[in-house]
Amino acid sequence: MKKTVVFLGIITGMLSLLSGAPYVGISQSQVSTSVEVGFLTNSIDQNIAVSLPLLGSLDSGDDGYRYPVASMNLLYKRKVGSTVALGVGPTLRMGWEYEKALCLQAGFLVQVSLEAPGVRDILFCELAYLPKAWAWSEGPASSALLEKGIGQFVRFGYRHAF
Repeated sequence: MKKTVVFLGIITGMLSLLSGAPYVGISQSQVSTSVEVGFLTNSIDQNIAVSLPLLGSLDSGDDGYRYPVASMNLLYKRKVGSTVALGVGPTLRMGWEYEKALCLQAGFLVQVSLEAPGVRDILFCELAYLPKAWAWSEGPASSALLEKGIGQFVRFGYRHAF
């Protein structure tokens, strides 16, 4: 596990040397709201997002801030036409509950985004494939919000590049 994390850190560091634009964004899935920062080139999109299960906590009565999820995505993008871009790549998600549970989930993402030439605003939709066999957890979570937050497979959002 340590070798994988080191490898992903090196790849992320190398990609940040490419010429491109940093961005910030916000997105919504079925259960959680995410804030993300990332780096965007013409063919690579890498980001780190932090999610809180705000909508899920309204339904369950739990405190959403107790079950954060962080995700790291690395997508290879290709333009289709002048405004649509398709991206595909790996995702790694980590959710935790303080001193109780830690969950990791790996998978793949497909992203469709609208990126008009000369405009720094991006609308996107992500679909994730997150097989249960690629999940790892330590300790039982006291709420189902943690597993729901990690298992989100559809996400819509907005990004602004600088």
